[in-house]
Amino acid sequence: MLSRDPPSSSVFTRQELDSVWDIPQRNGRLDNRLVPIFQELGIPQGQGDIQTVHATQDKDFTTSNGQRNTPSTGGIYNNQFIPKGRTIVAELNYSPRTQVDPGRPIPALNRWSDVVWLLWSGIAGNQAGNLKPPLSLSSNVGKTIKTSKLQCTFRNNVFSGITREVIEHIERTDGKVLDLPWPGHGYDMRTDSGKALLGSPHGIGVAYLLRDHRDMLGRKIPFVRVFTISHQPSEASSPRSAPDGIGRIKGRGDSDSVPI
Repeated sequence: MLSRDPPSSSVFTRQELDSVWDIPQRNGRLDNRLVPIFQELGIPQGQGDIQTVHATQDKDFTTSNGQRNTPSTGGIYNNQFIPKGRTIVAELNYSPRTQVDPGRPIPALNRWSDVVWLLWSGIAGNQAGNLKPPLSLSSNVGKTIKTSKLQCTFRNNVFSGITREVIEHIERTDGKVLDLPWPGHGYDMRTDSGKALLGSPHGIGVAYLLRDHRDMLGRKIPFVRVFTISHQPSEASSPRSAPDGIGRIKGRGDSDSVPI
């Protein structure tokens, strides 16, 4: 079960999420190709550790200018949440904006970062006793929940042409071999290559997630790793986070770096 209310820093509420998105939640299984990587990194993947949420924007909604019963967009955010490992795996994500014709209305609650924050804060809040180190926060209804500094985000299944072009350009420019398996290539966020990856369609969502909730999740993405599983690029970044690969976020209570 998800906690009903996110911390007050969120622009949106859980009630708004429920009114616009269908969000079935279930225990999930990790992509088999990621299993040995998670074992190496010590990220839990046992029964009950992984919560899969396949959120679909299949409900009619009211636009910001008050237009009611606007048809749903068919946006899909399919992600896995591992609170004990402080990790998010973005599996297959198509925003509402990408699923409709240009100019067609989309709900205000449409960005991956906003939807994922509401889901993460709810799932992590319910398992706060197992999170290390937790951070106590006041919710917008006067209750107290705990949420953890995010450590890793994996962007699996990078199909975006733009992101793939960015990855290929960077690796060719740097003289690196393309499509390497884990651990692939790592990029410091202080470099032009790291900044380009963070600005890609698959990196920018993680940047927004941290920017909007930096006190809860962490303040920096110091590192991104790009690697390939079955010829499909993946990004990992940290607070930890990255494109199809691995990276890390650095904030209060975090160590200086982590190889994700």
